[in-house]
Amino acid sequence: MIASNTKRPRNVDTPRAAAILYGDWGTSKAYVVGLAFAVAGYSSFWLIAAMCLLTALVGVNYMAICKHYPDGGGVYASVRHRSEIISIVGAFLLTADYIVTAAISALSAFNYLGVSHPELFAALSIAIIGGLNVFGPKHTGGLAFLVSIPTVIVVILLGLFCVPHLADAVHNLRPLTGGFWKNWSGFVGVVLALSGVEAVANATGVMKLNPGSTDAKPCVSKTSTKAILWVMIEVCVFTALLGLAMHALGGLQIDKGDVDAPGNPGVRDYMLRYMGQIFVAEPSAPPPVISPAGPSASCSVSSCCRRSTRDCGFDRHFLPDVARRRVAAAIPKAEQVRRAEPRHRDCHGDSGDPGRGRQGHGRPGGSLCGWRCGGYRHQPGRQFHG
Repeated sequence: MIASNTKRPRNVDTPRAAAILYGDWGTSKAYVVGLAFAVAGYSSFWLIAAMCLLTALVGVNYMAICKHYPDGGGVYASVRHRSEIISIVGAFLLTADYIVTAAISALSAFNYLGVSHPELFAALSIAIIGGLNVFGPKHTGGLAFLVSIPTVIVVILLGLFCVPHLADAVHNLRPLTGGFWKNWSGFVGVVLALSGVEAVANATGVMKLNPGSTDAKPCVSKTSTKAILWVMIEVCVFTALLGLAMHALGGLQIDKGDVDAPGNPGVRDYMLRYMGQIFVAEPSAPPPVISPAGPSASCSVSSCCRRSTRDCGFDRHFLPDVARRRVAAAIPKAEQVRRAEPRHRDCHGDSGDPGRGRQGHGRPGGSLCGWRCGGYRHQPGRQFHG
C-alpha cells in the first residue's frame, strides 16, 4: 500500500457548498411531487409532509456527521472502523447512485426542454460537466452557485403564485386510504426520490476550516452546518408548499403509474411545469375545484344556481383554460336565450331584466354548462346546444 500525504485545498465556502448540495438535494422536488400524486392521488400531501419531516431529521443528522468526519465519506467513513467491507460496499453503492442520477437528471432536463434526441444532449452535457471538474471544486462550486440563483428564484416565484390557490388545494385534499402497507410502500418510494443530502458529506474534505482548527485537527462544522441548513429549509418548505398546491389542480387522473391532466397527458415527471402553466401562464383562469365527492364529480355549482336550477354540464372551474378552450371550440354553436321564470330571479336579476345574470355563458372562458345563470349583467344569457 502506497501512503500519500497529498492534501486537497480547503477552499469551498458556505455558498459554494450549499450550491453543490442544492444541485442534488434541492432539485429532487422537480419530480417527487408528481411521483407522490401518482402513488396517492389527492391524498399525496400527507406522504409529502411526512417525507419533509423525515428529510429534515436526516439533514440534522448529517450536520453531526460532517462535524465529526471532516475528511469526507459521511456515513461510510463512520462505519469504517467497524467493518471496512461494509464501508467499501456503501461507497460502491453511492458511486453507482451518482452515475445513475447524473444520467437520469441530464436526460430529464432535455426532455423538459423538448429537444429532439435528448439522449445525445444528455451525454454531451455529462461530458462537459466532467470536464469542468478538472478545475476543482472551488470553481465548479462557483458555477453551481451561479446556476442555483435563478433556480431558487423560479421556485420562490412559483411558490408565491401557488399561495392564492391553497384554499382550493385544502378543499380537494383527501385522507389516506388503502391500508398501512399500501401507504407505507408509497411513502418509501417518495422518500427514495427525495435524496441527495449525502452529497454534502463527500465535500467536507475541501470545505474551509473553522477559525482555530488546523489540517492536523480539522473541523468544518461552520461551513457544513450552514450549507445543510439553508438547503434543508428550502427543500422542506417548498416541497411541502408545492405538494399541497398541486391538489388545487382538478381533473388529474392516475394512469398506469403516470398522471394525466386535462389536455396534458403524462405530467407526473413534469408536474411543476404543468403547475406553472396553470398558475402562472394562465393567471386569469382560477384552478379547477373538485367537488367533495371527489375528482370524478362533474362540476362545482355556484350558490345561486344550487338554489334555482340543476347543473347539467361542466362548470368553468372544472377545466383549466387550455382544456376549456378546446372543449368550447368543439361545441358547434351558441344560441341566445331569455328566461323570465320567477324562480330564476335570484340568479338572473330583476323581473324586468330576465336572462341577465352574473356569470358568463356561451363564450370561451365562461361556463360550459347548458342551463345555468345566464350572461354577464347587461348581456342576454346564452345556452349551448349540440
